[in-house]
Amino acid sequence: LLRMRIDRPPPRRHGGSTVAAFVAVFAIAALGMKTSFRQLAQTVPGVAASLPEVSPTLTSLAGQEDVSPFFQAEALRALLTVDALTGLALLRQRLRAKAPSEKDFLFRRQVLEQCAPLLSEEHRMPLLTEVAHHDPSEYVRMGLCALIAQRPDGQPLLRRLAGLEQVPAVAGQTLSEPSPRVRTSAVLAAVDAALASPKVKGPALQVLVDVLGRDTAPLVLRVSSDHAAALAEALGAVFDHGEDETLVHMRCEALLAITRL
Repeated sequence: LLRMRIDRPPPRRHGGSTVAAFVAVFAIAALGMKTSFRQLAQTVPGVAASLPEVSPTLTSLAGQEDVSPFFQAEALRALLTVDALTGLALLRQRLRAKAPSEKDFLFRRQVLEQCAPLLSEEHRMPLLTEVAHHDPSEYVRMGLCALIAQRPDGQPLLRRLAGLEQVPAVAGQTLSEPSPRVRTSAVLAAVDAALASPKVKGPALQVLVDVLGRDTAPLVLRVSSDHAAALAEALGAVFDHGEDETLVHMRCEALLAITRL
């Protein structure tokens, strides 16, 4: 099907551009769901050239409720690469609107993972913060944790998702993260960030320390304690090299917190 679309000019009939766009986004998915529309255009330029109105067509595809939520997310990702302003506006609209179907949470999780890396510094964290405060799906909020954990500007939001920071009450929300699953995801993301990103090692470890001292949910405490000792041991080398005594102090706090469980 893809070869036919490349070798032949698009038929001049109603819906031809939509079919061509379908093939374009299908090709993106076939190339690993990680290939941008621009990369696709470079690889198979005939597909991109067959789209007379790329932005409107991708906008339409990203909003089609009768297709796969993953297909919609990839269409929106492609739109962001060719028309950033339109893509951002549609992304905000889809994330704020009432869910059109029971599967929309799959779209929101996928589109955030696909599109957040494409957003500018000016727009990324405000959008993710809004989602964390208002999205009703714990599956979506769980996905946010890995997106922000290794970013210095993401640490306040990570603490919010770990249940450590309060926000103004909104309809249907408590003052802090209500889901133990989301709080557990925040802990796991903090552990990974502490090991992988020196820039956030201190704040990420503090998340673990504070969770162990404050949370009471069995799931959160079990996962936190399982990872605290291994993380503290891994970070113990910092003290041996005299790089940061603050981290060693936090490591000791984490171990003491485990003994109090």
